[in-house]
Amino acid sequence: MDCIGACLASVRHFAPHAELIVVDDASDDGTRELVARDFPDARLVVLETNSGFGAACNRGAELARSDVVLFLNQDAVLTSGVEAAERRFASEDDLALLGGLVVDSNGRTTPSQGRTPSALRVILHWELYPLRALCGGDAGALFVSDPAAYASARDAEWVSGCCLFARASDFRALGGFSRDYFMYVEDVDLCTRARQAGRRVAFEPGVTSVHAERGGEGASAGISAFALAHTVAGQVRFLRTHCGGAHAVVAMLSLAPCFFALGIAGVVLGVASPRARTNGRAFLAGCGRVLRLLVD
Repeated sequence: MDCIGACLASVRHFAPHAELIVVDDASDDGTRELVARDFPDARLVVLETNSGFGAACNRGAELARSDVVLFLNQDAVLTSGVEAAERRFASEDDLALLGGLVVDSNGRTTPSQGRTPSALRVILHWELYPLRALCGGDAGALFVSDPAAYASARDAEWVSGCCLFARASDFRALGGFSRDYFMYVEDVDLCTRARQAGRRVAFEPGVTSVHAERGGEGASAGISAFALAHTVAGQVRFLRTHCGGAHAVVAMLSLAPCFFALGIAGVVLGVASPRARTNGRAFLAGCGRVLRLLVD
């Protein structure tokens, strides 16, 4: 609930006349009361059940009247870019989706653009996780980490959905976010479908936001078991949809032993490191998810 207030205040500051739509995923933390009290001009949509990030965004987009819509995570704060985004969409008729520069609560750039997943990239992304952790990196094979890629405007294969501008007509023509993804990878799928339809996806450094994931703890707190399980499920679903079932099966057969080994290592190292213990539990949960997906 603390996050949503800062999120909405940032939008109201940078876009004072914009239509503000808040979709509440059946929360019970006081979010509805906060919105009604502090942002009475916002349109509050209360869902009876939590159907996932993409489904909530779709509901909000259905009600939006603007030609350009902004999807912003409740734990993100917009810091600039509304005018830059409006200029881009006004001057580039083939532009469908626009992402920007995202930093964490410590001001460090976090990957917000990436490469289209393939079985090999998904496998390498997770099997090289220990090396990335030792080197202090967080990009991996699925993300673009080159600082130069974040210094200037460029076309991208996909951009992050945590702060995403979309041309409303394109978003609706694409059917919005796929409901096949509960959370995570739905942005990758949307961008991929946009590019397949001949539309452009771009990165704009003038669009900036702070994403205080997990209440600002970020990567230092370790991987969330919930996030890892849903990320892997999304990646497998993406491979099955866009690459074929065989690619998804190959990835799962490789990820199951990888996650099991990382999980056991985390549990062992967790005696001295709370972060390693958190990661170990997450990877064991991820291994379980992969095995269930294989059975399915």
